[in-house]
Amino acid sequence: MFSNRSKRLVPVLLSFISFISLISCSVKEDRSGCPFVLTIDLREALKKAPSELLPFRISLYGGDICTEVLTDSAFWQCSLPRDSLSVRVAAVEDSGALTEGGLKIAEGNDCPSIYWSIDKIESPGESVTIVPHLKKDFCRLSVSFIGSPPGTLPYDVRFLGNICGYDSSTIPSPGPFCFTCRETGPGTSGGHASCVVKLPRQKDGSLKMDILSGDTILRSFAIGHYMESCGYDWTSEDLEDLELEINFAATTITLRTAAWTVVSYFEVMI
Repeated sequence: MFSNRSKRLVPVLLSFISFISLISCSVKEDRSGCPFVLTIDLREALKKAPSELLPFRISLYGGDICTEVLTDSAFWQCSLPRDSLSVRVAAVEDSGALTEGGLKIAEGNDCPSIYWSIDKIESPGESVTIVPHLKKDFCRLSVSFIGSPPGTLPYDVRFLGNICGYDSSTIPSPGPFCFTCRETGPGTSGGHASCVVKLPRQKDGSLKMDILSGDTILRSFAIGHYMESCGYDWTSEDLEDLELEINFAATTITLRTAAWTVVSYFEVMI
């Protein structure tokens, strides 16, 4: 059995153990100054973005962080300070159009092909995983012509609008849009002359198309109005590509997507 001395030591040991336990439970490690691990899972993004637009451009903005990296891997990972952060993942045709402020379309150019997403991280813990949900933010408009307007061929086709790109939150930015292309043949509709323009997301029906012979406007079409009246949805997550056919002899304008076709008689603005 225990000796008298052992019996006297037991309460002391128990008190010491309790004191140590109390300290260990009440003192917590402050890890607020430690970095966190950011993981970006790109597997779904790789299924959506066309291969010709890769690699992805990953941009990180927030606090003292402003960096951009390229990758076409399924996962990307890095260690960062625990600050609020914006993470942009983009697959884009013209990387020069991307800035910290968004995407800027220079006057004279059309919208680059772009699939992208923005994720915001607030008060990150030890690790954060992001799965980018890319949206297609351009409409590829193919225009074909049956017959020809009065004037000398070949002619130019000019597109005018009021959206010049996107801000840092991928919201359309107001500003002049002007892109001119030369009609070419054969087009997609029965071998007729055609041209192609990539349009940014629109906020209204102000988009216009002029047919030019030199400096002379032969015809002008309110194509933004036609697109809206036919039900084209500029607010959809992924902008649909569109075919537009103009028949000068029949004075009809035909709009087609993968899901619908609408024929209207066009109004000549000039």
